[in-house]
Amino acid sequence: MNTLTTEIFDQKLLEVLFAHNKEFTEELIENNHNQTYFEITNNSEHGDLTTNFAMMHAKSMKMNPVKLAEILVSGFEKDKKKLFIKDIKIAGPGFFNLYLNESFWHQTLGYMKSNLIHYGFENIGNGSKVNVEYVSANPTGPLHIGHCRGAIIGDVIASLYDKMGFDVTREYYVNDAGGQIEQLVYSVESKYRELASIKSNEQDITYNGQYIADIASVLFEKYQDSLLGMADYNIIIKDCAISHILKLIKEDLNKVNITHDIFFSEASLLEKDEISKTIKFLKEKKYIYWGKLPLPKNQEDIKLEQREQDIFASTMFGDDIDRAVSKEDGSHTYFASDIAYHQNKISRGFSKLINIWGADHAGYVKRLQGAVSALSDGQAGVEVILCQLVKLFRDNKPVKMSKRNNDYITIGEVVNEVGSDPVRFMMLYRKSDAPLDFDFVKVCDKSKENPVFYVQYAYARIHSVIRNWNDENNLDFISEFNKLDSDFNILNHPQEINLIKKMSYFPILLKNVVATNDVHRIAFYLHELASDFHALWNIGNDNENMRFITNDDTKTFQRLSFIYLVSQIIERGLDLLGVSYPEKM
Repeated sequence: MNTLTTEIFDQKLLEVLFAHNKEFTEELIENNHNQTYFEITNNSEHGDLTTNFAMMHAKSMKMNPVKLAEILVSGFEKDKKKLFIKDIKIAGPGFFNLYLNESFWHQTLGYMKSNLIHYGFENIGNGSKVNVEYVSANPTGPLHIGHCRGAIIGDVIASLYDKMGFDVTREYYVNDAGGQIEQLVYSVESKYRELASIKSNEQDITYNGQYIADIASVLFEKYQDSLLGMADYNIIIKDCAISHILKLIKEDLNKVNITHDIFFSEASLLEKDEISKTIKFLKEKKYIYWGKLPLPKNQEDIKLEQREQDIFASTMFGDDIDRAVSKEDGSHTYFASDIAYHQNKISRGFSKLINIWGADHAGYVKRLQGAVSALSDGQAGVEVILCQLVKLFRDNKPVKMSKRNNDYITIGEVVNEVGSDPVRFMMLYRKSDAPLDFDFVKVCDKSKENPVFYVQYAYARIHSVIRNWNDENNLDFISEFNKLDSDFNILNHPQEINLIKKMSYFPILLKNVVATNDVHRIAFYLHELASDFHALWNIGNDNENMRFITNDDTKTFQRLSFIYLVSQIIERGLDLLGVSYPEKM
């Protein structure tokens, strides 16, 4: 059976369910497209595959979970031989556990080999358009290491969606309008005045890193002391500053192999009057009204003037309060600009939007999701991934801030010291909403305590074995592997079966990550896969019969084919994460 994968058990479950309750099954399939129901167990006592389906859906079907599990068991019993099932058990309140013959896992390796080019990457997107917006840091200075985490998460999400058949656009929103840009211009002007020996500004400057002095030097070299006499000198300073800083940002992003398809200018929304047009559009749809916002909680006794303004009815979409889209002077709020920007995305044909933000924007999520729903009549949605802070350490001691850049450490400084691979992998080695500690010493450690090294080392170890075989036989193993059919029937050691199980989970993992955007799970998976391989290697050190290269040619070829497939899954996973996979270390 050449197409045997663990997904056949999901298909069988739906088939059994359909025979029992057609209407419920059709609704389930429609609402849970591409969902997997069976998980590979971590404990063989609970079988090889398990599902809590009966407990999750019994209430909807108005049944007892154990009774539903019994119905599933009855359906699976009819195809036990066909599905390589040794035993079926119901555990606890309704867990449904399958115990499989080893030959099933041998078949899955055969399927991997015959489908190796695209293994794991199923076209579930069918070309649908997805916009992934990440980084989008204000162009007021170089990127600090805190931006790096969201940048890498966004980049990996975009890469995964692309591999899974979506039409992906990688986007950076350039906030080149508003008060922060005015402060940037003022800061550069002040430095320029010093160089041109012109009376200095009276106010303190907001931005004071070396890059501000560098921008001022560029302006002074071009204009000498004549710049401030020009009618449009503010625009000249702004354009020069933003261009210079975006160049720094792109250079730092390039150091961690991150690119964008589009750098979208906020100022362009103003130039094309898109904000006013979007506000008008939502007024016509009755989602923006003229009124007064209630006073903040616990401030009812304070005399505050309530004023009328344009307000978005975000409470209609689950937000705590409605949100202002205009200021006292009649200008638009930042939220109004954001609404217009997302209307622009929708007008470009995107129905799925993914934004990567810092955790300090958590209170902003509901209003934006409401705005996207209002703009698209519920046809588009935005998923927001919040990234917690990154703390830098050196051998468990906090790292002092950068002198060059005043109060932060740039992505470039970190990559220059430790390289791109440790940065990319470790930024993904925690769930995005959990704080992350990055230790310069630990990420360069060549031991199993360093996850990125441990994964890359597994890949290098496998290729060292293959090189040894090549040298002994004066052949190229990979060419032989591609030419010959492989059987895997001698791989029956519990650790070999455990490793095959882990390998077979790769396609399920990727579909689950597309559903949740939890890209840290790919890094976790690769570490677990590498750990299982190293464990098998160690067994071979103690037991000659378990070594990869033996006097038995059949056994050797099966085992080399097996570990080569392991390396290919590691390669695909690291490639998704933007991490290299050296064959020698």
